[in-house]
Amino acid sequence: MRLLVAGRVSVPKSDPRLRFQKLIDLWRDHCNAINRRLCGVNLLKADDKSSAKVVDVLQLHGVRDVEVRQFVPRTDLFSSEAFEASAFTDKFQVDFWPCVLDGRQHPHVSFRYRLGMEVILSDDDTVICELQVSADGYEHEVIWMRDFAFTSLLRWLRNIRLEGTVIETHRLVGINEFSRTYRDLKENFGRQIASKWRERTDPRKFVFED
Repeated sequence: MRLLVAGRVSVPKSDPRLRFQKLIDLWRDHCNAINRRLCGVNLLKADDKSSAKVVDVLQLHGVRDVEVRQFVPRTDLFSSEAFEASAFTDKFQVDFWPCVLDGRQHPHVSFRYRLGMEVILSDDDTVICELQVSADGYEHEVIWMRDFAFTSLLRWLRNIRLEGTVIETHRLVGINEFSRTYRDLKENFGRQIASKWRERTDPRKFVFED
């Protein structure tokens, strides 16, 4: 894989391994905060049939501690059988493998990539960390990761809370149920409201998102 982008941030003195782990947890489970194509992400159990199939398709039997997640898209333009396998392949390195089982478009990162971190400099008060993204994707595929998502990853790395949970959630409805309800509302009511929108604001935001 080629190095796609790298950037440095200065953070308070702390355990760099814990900071990187927290960043990976955020990216794995809450990438929908950056990717507006997604409603959410589900971590599959190791004995889940879909998880086993993804590992088979990607031929990852030799990789230790692989985690498989399924993405829930906002619209039916994207695959509902889209997955991502990931695993720590070094102390400060995680590899990601995308997979779709229905041949449709992946709603998240559609190419293999890697997140890595290096501690560049450490003193009594601060640590300078360099975050790196490497990828196998073609130029037109990597633009979102390089030019948009990476800036959010750097911000997360700098501001992440090391104590307690990364993101607290009070979700009362499952992601899949929410996604189905959202799509029904969008089709039955949203498009009609948007077509008659008279405000200067963007109806796609105020009708479909807010």
